[in-house]
Amino acid sequence: MEKAGTYYVTTSVDGCESIPSIVENVAMIEQSITFIQSDVITNVNTITLAATVDTGLSLDLSTSSENITLNSNVATIIGAGKVTIIAKQPGNALFQPAVRSVTFCINPAKPVIKITESTGPAVRLESSSPVGNRWYKDGQPMTEVTSPQCN
Repeated sequence: MEKAGTYYVTTSVDGCESIPSIVENVAMIEQSITFIQSDVITNVNTITLAATVDTGLSLDLSTSSENITLNSNVATIIGAGKVTIIAKQPGNALFQPAVRSVTFCINPAKPVIKITESTGPAVRLESSSPVGNRWYKDGQPMTEVTSPQCN
């Protein structure tokens, strides 16, 4: 059967037609999309996205994130941050449309610290990351220091 709708049947023999059978309503069937994806991505250049729909129909994957590009089900990482992938299956005459999204984090690279200046007991440290720095001293956060340099 290719379409949802209301169906009944009659038979005809030598021009004599039966009473219509009981009406059968065939409703559109729901689809379910499944994503198998880690919540955090670290130290990789590409991710193969595992999204499937229980009907076996094709899925369209999209994102509005500037942190990745998509080519079919392969995401190429461009930068760190949160990413949302949307999987859509438009449905057909038998199956309802389905949409599912998944959000995950692409972690920034581990920063490298170098000493850029050392004068007596004073040192100046620099992070390899230009943004998003959070400095700690002896395990305690230095809340006033978020720049790439720490004096």
